[in-house]
Amino acid sequence: MAADFFFQQFAIQQEGAVHPMGTDSVLLGAWSPVDKARRILDIGTGTGIVALMLAQRNTAAQIVAVELDEITANCARKNILRSPWPDRIRVVQSSIQQYAYAAPSQHDLIVSNPPFFSETSLAHDVRRRQGRHQSFLRPGELIEAVLQLLTPDGKFCVVLPIREAALFQELAVFQRLYVTGERKVFSRPGKPMERILLQLERSPHHFERQLPLYIYQSEEMPSEDFRTLTGAFYKSF
Repeated sequence: MAADFFFQQFAIQQEGAVHPMGTDSVLLGAWSPVDKARRILDIGTGTGIVALMLAQRNTAAQIVAVELDEITANCARKNILRSPWPDRIRVVQSSIQQYAYAAPSQHDLIVSNPPFFSETSLAHDVRRRQGRHQSFLRPGELIEAVLQLLTPDGKFCVVLPIREAALFQELAVFQRLYVTGERKVFSRPGKPMERILLQLERSPHHFERQLPLYIYQSEEMPSEDFRTLTGAFYKSF
């Protein structure tokens, strides 16, 4: 499915990047609320896929895309230069901890498809570990950075596996960042839940639970809901 991904008829390059293009990023980029955002931050941008999606959905926002790995950050820069929005997306090669320490302004919307594999399943390749494991960005560190970088009324959106999402929500509440929206993601009807999309804010006074999203309605046939959510980005749709 990811191989068919196009932004306004140009293909994303990966070039051995740590964060290969995948369904999690597509869901995050299509689901996150962008309408009122003037400044957007993409934490762990990888090849730039989410930042590019948000630029396509919001034609006025300025976007900062932070990526730790140098090779992957350069790949993101190439993709952005080839896009219609090179003047609105800036790639910063840095850890989010360092960026948060030095950032000159806050952001109305922050998004992240963070590392979520535990230490018990570490990859051998160091660059892959940076992109996939919590040893390089622990959940508490991510939440602390978000709290430094989020405007008072801003929104933080993240996509996580189920077990990791439960822990993440507990840590966030402890630091006074609250879930105000969620959508559970299944591969197809009858299968276990695989991911959850979360929206978090500083205020806990409202909550929206959206209907579950099934990616496929049958074997390799995308569901109507998935087509509606992501259809602007898939050439084959």
